[in-house]
Amino acid sequence: CTYSIENNTIPDYSCNPRFKVNIEGLVITDVKNSDAGVYNCVMTRVIPPPAVDTFTILRLNVPSLTLQWINTTIVNCVELLCSVQGLKSPGVNFSWTRAGLYLNHTSSTINSTLTLCKPNWTDGDTITCRADYSNKFIV
Repeated sequence: CTYSIENNTIPDYSCNPRFKVNIEGLVITDVKNSDAGVYNCVMTRVIPPPAVDTFTILRLNVPSLTLQWINTTIVNCVELLCSVQGLKSPGVNFSWTRAGLYLNHTSSTINSTLTLCKPNWTDGDTITCRADYSNKFIV
């Protein structure tokens, strides 16, 4: 990916559209697991001469979300565990929904448990766990 910044504007670049460079730094939108890795950023200042290169290495870790069906001893109930791996700091807010409606659940800083008993669920229901992470913490 190559960017050229001239007079605080970016007139020319060849990069994936999800990757943007601005005066603040590198911005990646819709981060995917495949984005994880080491990024080597090189800045070359040409004016005034002589040319000066500055190097920065960025290691990007992409947290992953897993959903597990937990065996429960309560008849006609299901228990689901939603957890986040790869975070070094707390700050995850979990939410569970079914058909757009929020469901009550129990959460900690890295996981959340949802228990549903019939008649509050039926086979074929789609249950969604969402984990929002505050960008105030370093991943």
